[in-house]
Parts: sequence; structure tokens; C-alpha cells
Amino acid sequence: MRTLLRLAALTAFLCGAVLCFAQAAAAPAPQAPPKPSITERLRNLGQQLNLTEDQKEKITPILQDEVKQLQGLREDASLSREQKFTRYRELRDNELTQIRPLLTEDQQKKLDEMRKQMRQQAMGHAPQQRREIQQPQ
Repeated sequence: MRTLLRLAALTAFLCGAVLCFAQAAAAPAPQAPPKPSITERLRNLGQQLNLTEDQKEKITPILQDEVKQLQGLREDASLSREQKFTRYRELRDNELTQIRPLLTEDQQKKLDEMRKQMRQQAMGHAPQQRREIQQPQ
């Protein structure tokens, strides 16, 4: 009788373990947050830089063009990850080169501050991400 109880307990334990692993395997992998739309980016820039309606109208096609180019870049399987990153930075720099002349001097200073903060945040997170990737599982 004891052997039968032990066998039943072991079977129940193994079934529970299998179910836990099955649920973990079926769970979707975490995905990167969605990229902000052109409307959201324009709204954020408008709020942070206090853009006029005229400036917004001139910046919109620049953002639309960048989105098209970035989509093409993502779909280009012939480029390595490093090449895509280099091309991405070129696109972002080109976007800023086109937007910058549309801004007042104060807005340009604010944009420079925003970029500096974004770079600092990115640099602060990059080493941590690399350490996580290199740790054995």
C-alpha cells in the first residue's frame, strides 16, 4: 500500500512538473515595445520643443520618409546587424540634419539636450544588457 501511495505521489509530482514546463514553453517571448507612430513622435516633439503648427507641417514628411527608410532597412536581409545599426544611425542623423534648420535657436538647444539625455540613458543600459547576455544559464 505504501509503495502504491509513493508511486501515486511521484506520478502526480511528475505530471505537475510537465505541466509547468509546458506552460513556460507556451508562454510568448517578451517583445520590444512598439515604436511610436509618426503622430506620437510629432506630438512628443511638439510638446518638448513647443513646435508651431507650421513647424509640425514641415517636420511630418521628414518623419514619414524616415519611417519608410527604416522599414526597408529592417527588411533588408543582405545587411549584417552591425551594418543595419550603422545605417540606422545615419538615417537618424539625416533626420536631425533636416529638422534642425526648421527650429529656433532655443528649440535647437533643447533638442541637443534631449539627444544628450537619450544617449546617456542608452549608454547606461547597454553594459547591463551585455552582462545579462554573457551570463551562463
